[in-house]
Amino acid sequence: MSDSDYTSANTGDHVFKHLEEEGHRYLCLLGCWLRGRDYRSFHQELETFKQHHIPHNPDEPVILHREDIINRRRAFWRLRDPDKAKAFDHDLLVLIKRAEFKLVAVVIDKKELKVRYPTPAHPYHLAMGFLLQRYCGFLNHINRCGDVIAESRGGREDRLLKDSYARVYKQGAWIKKADFF
Repeated sequence: MSDSDYTSANTGDHVFKHLEEEGHRYLCLLGCWLRGRDYRSFHQELETFKQHHIPHNPDEPVILHREDIINRRRAFWRLRDPDKAKAFDHDLLVLIKRAEFKLVAVVIDKKELKVRYPTPAHPYHLAMGFLLQRYCGFLNHINRCGDVIAESRGGREDRLLKDSYARVYKQGAWIKKADFF
């Protein structure tokens, strides 16, 4: 990948439960687009940040899951100490402020999706398709190519995501044909 190419990373939650609660009604899938050289630099700085605040085995990397951070669960139990939490938050904001990237959000109203469609599309895969459309449209506009890195979500979910991605790549999505992707 050359320094002018881009990378997209994303995250999200797909559950169709407790849709009456605002905190569960919406899925927001973020795409963070970085140039190749910026991605390499950001990745190294992020790994250094994580190792500093949440020491871990590199073969079992720490994933910055919002819910785990907020609830001080799993590897983030260290943040129960207010001083460590304050340092973590400060250093994370510094890291993000220094980074060069574009951020795109796709928001799915899961409650409305269920109301409108008898058998709704999988919210995560739907959002991913829209995100890929935006990403590929951007890359096509600037005449560049790019990579997509998706957050690991677990065995079955990873397989479904790979299948969904392959379907978009091979068949296209909505009004966009495969060659667009």
